[in-house]
Amino acid sequence: MRPLVCALVVLLALAGCTGEGVLPSGSDAAGLSQSATARTVSSAQGGLLIRGTEPVRGLPGFGRNAIPALAGTYVIQSREGRPPVTVKVWASREWLFFKPPLWVAESTSGGEALRVWRQDLDPTAGVLRAYELKSAGPEGSRWTVLVLEPPVAPEEQNLMNLFYRNLISRFVYFLENARRAEDVSLPALVGAL
Repeated sequence: MRPLVCALVVLLALAGCTGEGVLPSGSDAAGLSQSATARTVSSAQGGLLIRGTEPVRGLPGFGRNAIPALAGTYVIQSREGRPPVTVKVWASREWLFFKPPLWVAESTSGGEALRVWRQDLDPTAGVLRAYELKSAGPEGSRWTVLVLEPPVAPEEQNLMNLFYRNLISRFVYFLENARRAEDVSLPALVGAL
């Protein structure tokens, strides 16, 4: 049942669900304002978790490994009508070693991350970023969130950076409210971009 509901939500989000087939199509002001309102509401930016939170073994960027993690896939929609972008995310409470020169440290620019690491993949795969979080999770666990950032057009980069910042913020909120490590999950919605 859950996969069916998720598929329906994604379909509605991708279709824009403007409801133009249901709303009156006349030229009266009420019909036009209802249609405009439907478009405005349905085209809100944000990220929707379409797959996950799944326990997995193995993190990208660390060679062959069996590091336990949680994984998920988000679809990110912009207001400008650009095609949605798919982003893969992993979260792990294992201590990770970011070996130079594979991983390059970046400035954190404040926020929820203690340290940020970057690994450039081939141009078609994008960039792998790891955010070591400041906040401790349940039972004092330390978490790292990895995001596989797909290559995007320069005009979409600001939207993507805002999504990553909001994702980390929401995940930290979940961490702070989880009683046990098993209660931690990726946020289903990362909205209000």
